[in-house]
Amino acid sequence: MKIELRSPSALRKTPLLIVLVAEGEEPTLPRGVELPALAARDFDGELRKQSLVYPSRGLAQRVLLIGLGKKSAVDAECLRRAAALGVKRAESAALPAAALWIHDALAGATRIVAIPRKPGCPVCGGF
Repeated sequence: MKIELRSPSALRKTPLLIVLVAEGEEPTLPRGVELPALAARDFDGELRKQSLVYPSRGLAQRVLLIGLGKKSAVDAECLRRAAALGVKRAESAALPAAALWIHDALAGATRIVAIPRKPGCPVCGGF
């Protein structure tokens, strides 16, 4: 599977968009991607919970929501593990590529000033 690191504004068409969601929050999506209202509201962000949703609009063919648990407990290791769950799900579906979306507010809450845009960063480790 091909994994690329890109700036959030550079989202291109993708077979799978992996979105990480803290408990009790609604998913924050890239501009232009929309989920059916019930799908977004029903996802609670419980740790390691996953929900595959087909978006009503946008560049993603599928959106995989992955729960991070309580926002106060989210750190770089939690993000890395959640991202790995998404990659495993994409590989098991034999998808050729996937995009990982980590919203700036979530990255800030984890005390990650900026997520490095290079292989070997904490979020990318293990891929």
